Amino acid sequence: KCSTINFSTNGFESNSRWKGMKGMKKSREQLMNRHVITTTTKALRSIQIHTRLIVSFLMLSLMPLLIIAYMTYTNSSEDIKTKIESYSTQLMGEASKNLETELKHLESICEELVMTDVIQKELSNYNGLDVSNRYQIEDDITQKFVEKMRLSSFKASSDITSINILVDENTVLGSGQNNYQYSQLSALYKEVVTHENRKYHYDILTDLNGEFEIAIDMLVTNHVSGEVIGVLILTFKAAYVSEICESLALGDGSQIFILNDEGIVITSNNQKEIPSGGRFYDPHMWMKLQDNIATNFRSFPITLKNEKQLAVYEQVQEPGWTIIGTIPYAYIQAESRQLMKNIAFISLLCIFLAIPMIFIISYSISTPLLKLKVVMSQAKN
Repeated sequence: KCSTINFSTNGFESNSRWKGMKGMKKSREQLMNRHVITTTTKALRSIQIHTRLIVSFLMLSLMPLLIIAYMTYTNSSEDIKTKIESYSTQLMGEASKNLETELKHLESICEELVMTDVIQKELSNYNGLDVSNRYQIEDDITQKFVEKMRLSSFKASSDITSINILVDENTVLGSGQNNYQYSQLSALYKEVVTHENRKYHYDILTDLNGEFEIAIDMLVTNHVSGEVIGVLILTFKAAYVSEICESLALGDGSQIFILNDEGIVITSNNQKEIPSGGRFYDPHMWMKLQDNIATNFRSFPITLKNEKQLAVYEQVQEPGWTIIGTIPYAYIQAESRQLMKNIAFISLLCIFLAIPMIFIISYSISTPLLKLKVVMSQAKN
């Protein structure tokens, strides 16, 4: 019992000491705060009333201006960015639709040629014919292809460079500017025959002059028996597609280019920096593009060549292409920065005009107070 009482007494004394130390610490903090307030008050009192009034009026004038300027700049920047992003996305969507329309026209030409009698009936048994009959079929196909190239409507007739049909890897029939290495056509034949699930294949060919052209490949089958007849390859100039990129106006410093489903550049409006036939110079673009396609976001920020830019895109479903436009943030924020300069100029002008009024008002208040101070000093003496 005695030990228990002693233990309780020691605990009570410890709590009392702790509370006492806590109270002393709180008192010290209060004294320090009072000291700071007293020192600040004395320092302010040491400044003349006239000066204090001028500084107070200036602060009251500047604070609202600075807050309004900041809020205006922030809101306008976000609004302008949203409008440019929305406009660019809409523009890319329209370009995608126009490109799909043009490509469907070329696909329809391929469909018409595939369904002709010279291909469906005469070409089905090409390898089993004698030489004279083969020559006759070749002439018929060439004449049919040339006629189709001449009669093609719209601008496609001048952009189609060749139409060929490969019966096998070693037999090519057709017409046009066939200045390609045969290995390219043979590779296309193998690819189309291997991937029969896709109706149309879009590829890039390089002619002997080093010019890039786009090829539409499709598997040709007998519409009755389903037997494979060959592979039709229609080639056209890359300018047929690049004109759509060049017609888009997203702003100063913007770039528009088209990538296929493997990240290869089909065409662009700036061949020096983004040449056709190769991969885009920044691999992060392809990675971020795939992430945003998966989440269905039509725009995303990206840094290209140490410059922050806004990227917008739209997919072209049939060939598996993606039209991408990049807009520098410097262009997006140009109007906001100009607005900020205007706000700063107006604010400085208002302050400049307000300074005389501040001096007049401060003098009108401080002068009577100083006189009152003198009078009270004299009365005290």
